Amino acid sequence: IIAYALTIAFFLWRSSKEAGGTESLYRPEVNPLSLRAALGFAAFYSLIVLLTHMGKAYFGGNGILTVAGVSGLSDVDAITLSVSDMANHGLVYTLAAQAILLACASNSLVKMGIGLVFVPRTARMWLIAGLLPMAVFSLIAMAWLR
Repeated sequence: IIAYALTIAFFLWRSSKEAGGTESLYRPEVNPLSLRAALGFAAFYSLIVLLTHMGKAYFGGNGILTVAGVSGLSDVDAITLSVSDMANHGLVYTLAAQAILLACASNSLVKMGIGLVFVPRTARMWLIAGLLPMAVFSLIAMAWLR
């Protein structure tokens, strides 16, 4: 996965250099270090912790994986922190890893879908080449852990 990501990054860097584009495309609309952003993440993280514990209590491993897949639609950090903490308190490590991989796959697919709608046609190839294999590799790794 890392080798693939580095290869894509190299080709993107080289093509942007050939095009003469050196300006950053990242221009945040909101300061990510603001108190509002921190409180929003804290609320989301608290919800994910609650849902993962409820999922485990009522549905076992499948409940955790369901929460991970849904949580990954918007954020990977909260489920990663939640299942990592649960793994330190008795959750099987392979289940925690599967949950993180599933969240990564669903997050990559959502980002790809959003990007396909909003990015110019010229960038869509790079978007698909970067995000689709990452989602596929995550799902393959998750299946391998079963």
